[in-house]
Amino acid sequence: MTPPKPSYASTLAKALAISADRHGMRAYVPTYVLLSIGVGGFTSWFVPQAFWVDSNWGASVAAFVGVLTFNGILLAVGWNAFSRIYEALGSKSFSSFLRKHNLLDLHLMFIETVHYSLTLSAGFSLFALLALLVQLPLWIDQSIFAFVIATTLYSIIQAMRAIGMMNALTWELAHTESDEYRGLRAVASPQEKSRN
Repeated sequence: MTPPKPSYASTLAKALAISADRHGMRAYVPTYVLLSIGVGGFTSWFVPQAFWVDSNWGASVAAFVGVLTFNGILLAVGWNAFSRIYEALGSKSFSSFLRKHNLLDLHLMFIETVHYSLTLSAGFSLFALLALLVQLPLWIDQSIFAFVIATTLYSIIQAMRAIGMMNALTWELAHTESDEYRGLRAVASPQEKSRN
């Protein structure tokens, strides 16, 4: 009987515990989240006031459409990485190895985390674009813009992490000897044949 997949919360707690063993209290500080929020707030604070004026609405719409498009591209890149990661995790020998060492849930949680961040970033960019149509106080517009920048920056970080994981898994699989190919040998090059 197949055991149920652990919840995201329980796997996150497990990952934090492992990280705390390695890094101590730093494991509980969401460095990339805080950095993204800081950059988003800083950027929003220094955007010229002309950006928010109704007569300059076209420039604001163009900026938000550009960010939405960029986040859509990041989401597509992430999905491509996810398909490669799932392909690697789905291979019989590697998934058996991960289950044996109780690591499969951590790999799946990583994918979920990246997917949540990429989806949040694209979804909030769409929300921010629609919010331009509503007359809101300036501080709310600035807060929305700060959050758009923060989620976009964080999604860039997560997309890069997903690509890094995809590359690491590809490397690991390439250096794993599969039972299916255990009896095969490399074909000797002409130079090696001449030496024998």
